[in-house]
Order: sequence, then C-alpha cells, then structure tokens
Amino acid sequence: MMVSEFRDSANKYAQALNGIIALHDLPPRLFREADHFGFACASPEGYERRVAEVLSASNTVCEINRQNRRVAIALLNARIAIERFSAETEVSTIEILEPTPDQPNPGSGVRFMGFVFRDILPLSRLLETRDIDYTMEGNGTYGAVVLPFGDQQSQVKFTNKTLSLVAKERLEDGTARIIRRAA
Repeated sequence: MMVSEFRDSANKYAQALNGIIALHDLPPRLFREADHFGFACASPEGYERRVAEVLSASNTVCEINRQNRRVAIALLNARIAIERFSAETEVSTIEILEPTPDQPNPGSGVRFMGFVFRDILPLSRLLETRDIDYTMEGNGTYGAVVLPFGDQQSQVKFTNKTLSLVAKERLEDGTARIIRRAA
C-alpha cells in the first residue's frame, strides 16, 4: 500500500484546513477527535487500485454503494499520522471514494477529514453565529455538519458517529459487503 501517498495527500489537505481554522478562528475543541479522511479517486480504475493497495494494510475493508458509486471503508492495522495539522492527529480509518458518474472529478486526493462531534446542533449554531456556510448531511442513523472550503472540492465533516461504527452498522443491516475481514 502506498501509505506515504495517503499521508502526503492528507498533509496537503491539512495545510489548507489549518488556513480555514485560522481564518474563522474556530475553537481547537472541534478538532480533538479526528476519525478518518476521505480519499477521492479520479477514475473507477483508480478506485480499484486504491482498494487493492489498502487491503494488506487493513484489518477490515467493506464496501457500500452510495449515490451510484462505490465507497470502501478501510480499518487500518496502523494509524497514519497527519503531521501538518495544527493538532497532533492520527487516523486509522480511510474512506475511499469512486468518482460520481455524473460529476467531473478534479483528480485523486484527500477531499475531506472527519471529526467526531457527538452533538452537532450546537456546532451548527456556532457556525451560524460566525457566518460560516455549511450543509447538513444524514440518513436517520448518521448526521454530519459539512463545511466546504478552498476550491469547494475540499470539506471538513463533523460527524456524530465514527466511520468504523457506521461500517459496522452497514454490515449488520446488509447494506455493506466485506471485501476483507481480519482473521
């Protein structure tokens, strides 16, 4: 697996995120619990290659279908340090996204980082008081506050559940399939 490539892309993303944090004077407590990052692939073949690369470095990899594209969730054997972030941050979960068929893709790379923030309603109020644009995402069992930034292709997501818990729930309800499970 190209762990260094994931790390390099995550560090580039983190530099841009640091700028947004400083620009809006966002409180450090929002960024305490880093959960995962999302790596967008430029093509279906790139998605297949990334998933194949991550298999040997993961305990479990599962796949779901979201909005007519495949999304793999990899629970890594080891944590990836994101050195260029303003806080000491490591993640052990990666979300690998196949491109959406009907939307142009600007290329491969980390497009978002997810932070766990259990109560997202006070967070949305904080963002409103600072005049920061955001959207809400969710499906009834999972909720997120999403802040687009930079080129509008990058985002920071504050979720009320860890991605590993979402993967577990999807496996239990049959909406995800196992690609690899730890022995």
